[in-house]
Amino acid sequence: MLWILGQILVLRDTMSFYARDVSAAIQERFQGYAHVMDWEKAPRGVRPEDFWKRFWTKAGSKYDLVVVLGPKSLKFAMENVKDRPVIYLENYHRLSEAPPNFAGVYVAMDYYLQIARLVCSVEEAKVLGILAHNDDWGLLSKVFTDTNPGISEIHIRFIRHPSQVVEALEDLRAVGVRVVWVPSSSQINGGRYLRNLLKRSPKERIGVVLDRVSKVRQGALAAWEPRYKDVGDVLASLIGEILESSKSYVQVLKDSSGAVKGKVINWKAFLRPHYLRFVKSPSLGRSAFNLTLSKKLGLHVVKECIDRFDEKY
Repeated sequence: MLWILGQILVLRDTMSFYARDVSAAIQERFQGYAHVMDWEKAPRGVRPEDFWKRFWTKAGSKYDLVVVLGPKSLKFAMENVKDRPVIYLENYHRLSEAPPNFAGVYVAMDYYLQIARLVCSVEEAKVLGILAHNDDWGLLSKVFTDTNPGISEIHIRFIRHPSQVVEALEDLRAVGVRVVWVPSSSQINGGRYLRNLLKRSPKERIGVVLDRVSKVRQGALAAWEPRYKDVGDVLASLIGEILESSKSYVQVLKDSSGAVKGKVINWKAFLRPHYLRFVKSPSLGRSAFNLTLSKKLGLHVVKECIDRFDEKY
């Protein structure tokens, strides 16, 4: 398969906290085909921007897929890689608008397992609120295809602007919701959405469950996130799926003797701008729970389930 599709370039910022583990997983999966290069390792006296631009002009044609890990590598690719697919991680870089040849991958802990653990941990979560962006509906299908674990009611509010956060929380509180879960891949986990959510939820006596462990220290009730090695494994599997599914979009060019002299790949015909992939591990990656906040909000927790969280505050 890969002899047709050529090589994978993994360009990473070595200072990005996730880049080493993620790139190692890709390299392990595609041994000999994935080439990991560090943004910072330009020759002495040469700016990385200039070095990599020259590199891409001279050698970029040998790579059929590019993975960028880190903000500097991502910026470079957005400015210079125009004619082949670029994969980046939306977990760490949310782009409001990406070039058409870019695909963002969000790697999350399995939604069903998150909700199951939440319902186990907090009695009030049996009446569960879900707050999502209007664009998230397609990404929520997993929640509604499995039997919801122990939930008696689900109340969903969709919003399209940060100014609607307060009204949505008030609506959820009015129907008895005390715990709100936000899908990990939703843009509500960042920016003004997040600020409004963390500011208003204590006033409504609602605990919110978000996408990153660090946000539990900022005022979220709980969070689950994948470990960096898990992110790399899932990303490597998706790259394999993308390369495999591209076979029917590859036009192999041959010379008069029948020898392969090149290929044309119609990546845009099947490459999706956004992917969501789940980590299925029952350990649920890294997790955190804010016990202090749960007491302030008057929530009832179940010790046996809370004990499973990695971090408790």
